[in-house]
Amino acid sequence: MNGGGAELTTTRCPIRIDGDLLLSAAGAPKIGEHTDKIKAEVLGG
Repeated sequence: MNGGGAELTTTRCPIRIDGDLLLSAAGAPKIGEHTDKIKAEVLGG
C-alpha cells in the first residue's frame, strides 16, 4: 500500500544474496520527492 491507500502490484528485485531475496516493505518515493535534495547536491546549493 502507498500513502494514499491505493494498492499496486509490481515486479520485485531479482537479485539474491546467498539464496535470499532482497525485500523491503518501503515503497518507491513519490515523483519529485527528492528533486530539491538532488538539485542541491548536483548544483552545490
